[in-house]
Amino acid sequence: MLLIKAATLLLLASSVIGQDINCNINSPESLSVCLKHLLNASRDRVQGKFDPLILEDQNRDGVEVWNARVYGISKYTVERLNIRSHLSHAIVFDATIAWPSISADLTAKVRKCKRFLKKFCAQATGDVHISVGRTVGTLSTTLKYNATPDGKFIVTPENTQVGLSLPKIRVKVTLKNKVGRFLNRILGDPVSNIASKMSNKWWGRNRGKIEAKAKAALNRAIKEGVSAKLGNLLKV
Repeated sequence: MLLIKAATLLLLASSVIGQDINCNINSPESLSVCLKHLLNASRDRVQGKFDPLILEDQNRDGVEVWNARVYGISKYTVERLNIRSHLSHAIVFDATIAWPSISADLTAKVRKCKRFLKKFCAQATGDVHISVGRTVGTLSTTLKYNATPDGKFIVTPENTQVGLSLPKIRVKVTLKNKVGRFLNRILGDPVSNIASKMSNKWWGRNRGKIEAKAKAALNRAIKEGVSAKLGNLLKV
């Protein structure tokens, strides 16, 4: 009996949610709410392909990096959505998008050498966690719509533009063994500082790739999420 009641409540809740989505083409206010809802609901569309984002292993300047994963690209939220035009078979809008918690995890091995009486080299391996500050971007697109004989609409996105710039990072290093402390004593430079410099260099080399993937994720959300669903929800 309890299971039946729970299932009934879930069905009622889902029907209420569905009724709340009003995508009236003649109302910019309802269109804004509708598109914001669809864009937020499209996060699952991008999660499978972009979150986590897997980056290739790298070996450069005495630093090896592997198992690099970037998280949070699909965790965006739509903070503002403005309908600029909604007539003549085209919905033009722009939006402010925020990513509150992009981060990266990777494993790195740092090899450093220093000459005393003779050249001495040591290395340390650790797990690196990179936290990115709150990221804010912009999105603008045009959704062309045409009616079908059955009363639905075919929606096609055009001129989708995404802009964002990832802010500075914070780095936390967890050494896997005691080699790091030994490296500190021998080289006179804390491993945490070496790892932080290495992480910032790695981030600088990969920042453009991550930004490009975040932009591609929003393009996918517009094309496969918003446009695909909006055709069944538009009302004249």
